[in-house]
Amino acid sequence: MTLSKKPLYYPVAIIFVVVAGAIFYLGYATLQNRHREEQLMIQHLTSLGTALMKSVESSMGVGMMHMSWQRRELQTLFEDIARQPNIHYLLLVDENGRIRVSSGAQDVGGTLSGPPVPFDELLADRVTAQPVRRYGNRESFELQKLFAFNRSRSHMSMMHNWMPHMNRMLGVSDTRLAFVLGLSMEEYHAARQEDLRRALTNGAILVILALASTFFALVIQKYYATNQALRDAESFTRHVIESMGQGLIALDAGERIVTINKKACALLNLDETAVQGRPFLQVMEPLDCSVDTKEILAREWKEHRMRCTLADGRSLSLSLTTSHILDEQNELLGKVIVLRDLQELEALEEKVKRSERLAGLGQMAAGIAHEVRNPLGSIKGLAQYFARKFQDEPEVKKYAEAIIGETDRLNRIIRDLLDFARPQQPQYRTCSLTDIIDHALALVQSDLQAKHVQVQRRGDDAVPPLQADPDLLSQALMNMFLNAIEAMQPHGRLSITSRFVESEQTITIQIADTGHGIAAKDLPKIFDPFFTLKKGGTGLGLALVHRIIENHGGSIDVHSQVGKGTTFTILLPKKP
Repeated sequence: MTLSKKPLYYPVAIIFVVVAGAIFYLGYATLQNRHREEQLMIQHLTSLGTALMKSVESSMGVGMMHMSWQRRELQTLFEDIARQPNIHYLLLVDENGRIRVSSGAQDVGGTLSGPPVPFDELLADRVTAQPVRRYGNRESFELQKLFAFNRSRSHMSMMHNWMPHMNRMLGVSDTRLAFVLGLSMEEYHAARQEDLRRALTNGAILVILALASTFFALVIQKYYATNQALRDAESFTRHVIESMGQGLIALDAGERIVTINKKACALLNLDETAVQGRPFLQVMEPLDCSVDTKEILAREWKEHRMRCTLADGRSLSLSLTTSHILDEQNELLGKVIVLRDLQELEALEEKVKRSERLAGLGQMAAGIAHEVRNPLGSIKGLAQYFARKFQDEPEVKKYAEAIIGETDRLNRIIRDLLDFARPQQPQYRTCSLTDIIDHALALVQSDLQAKHVQVQRRGDDAVPPLQADPDLLSQALMNMFLNAIEAMQPHGRLSITSRFVESEQTITIQIADTGHGIAAKDLPKIFDPFFTLKKGGTGLGLALVHRIIENHGGSIDVHSQVGKGTTFTILLPKKP
């Protein structure tokens, strides 16, 4: 059983597309968030650094204006500022890269490590910022600007008084100075790491959810596929059971009916819905079977013949097969009972026996006819001689003529026996059923008129031409018509109905009369030689009819009710 790919794989593909989209969006959002945090960090550190530098410039300006600051106070100012959180260093550097003031006293007078300060690009009123690695390769967010005092009018008038003092204090003559401020980026890096961890965690959760969703989708699809396969298998099994030619009854461990097919219901005259779930013994209780119902359940039977009488009085011949269903631990799960109708088989066996019996009788009849015919010829000749010799003696002549009549009757019987014993093989040719029936009716026309029998014909004009021996079929139909006429009272009705079954390529001929009918006990014997219900009959007419129909590859059946008439049904193939 093949499942389509659409229901099995499309949900999984959709899950992966959704998760991939979510992961892509998560990565994009993380990158955007990192960029935004970087911009905020730059803005924040730049603002902080600018404020600190301006604060230092103002403090230095105030100290220098009062001529009270020395290098020690300036150094203390830088060191105090550097003690604030997130400040790595604060430097005042000249154009030669010499550190004039530093938050670390040990660095004063030394040369600035790392990249030089680009004095030509710096301005006094604008800060430049960039990440830089100095002092132990530690990354800092470094801000740089030219050193300049407050440019207000009141301060400009006093610059010439304290600038020489500033130069002497810093040990510089005429050179520019630049502030270099290094701020910590650890909080920013920690925040970025936390965002990255959070993004990775969310991504991992999405992947786990995707895998879990895929797993459950596959499990659900597998469940539905298995469920569908089970339903298909159940439907297939149910159709197989229903199409079986035998009756099947399945019982559970409690001997209750769980499955019964239509054939079993038809055989036992049961209602499927009424017996479903009922105990088997209770269902079989109204039936009278040759095998006890409890024995059916207790033993395993193999093609055992039994006869059952149903509730409506019908007698049924069945073949019984039972089997116990066991699990892996040999525990009983249930039982299966198979019933096969043997009526057709018995009818076929009866036909075979009849054919064998007829064949034996035919051989015996041929032998008897051969042995009797010559003496009969002698007897008839002597009787004719005595009839002529004693024609003047009426009584002797009467006896002689009686002998001649009986001899002729015996000769007719012998002729029929020989016809039965050595039936002619059909000489097949294309013929019309209408012509055959017309010819047979013409042969019995006088008998029909003598009893004023009404003939009804239906359907033979619609039957196509067939391959048969028209003479033999006419002889068979004539014998059947004569039997029907003899069985009816005057003004009876003889019905002849023909039809062609195209699907089976067969022709059916039904011959029905309104005669006195045949008793049920006599029906199985009417095709036997020498069996007759007619006074003075030989009992070979229907036996010969049976032989002719069989030689054409057909069959003949009879249905009759006493007082209502008899119907013979002939089935012939269109082609032998």
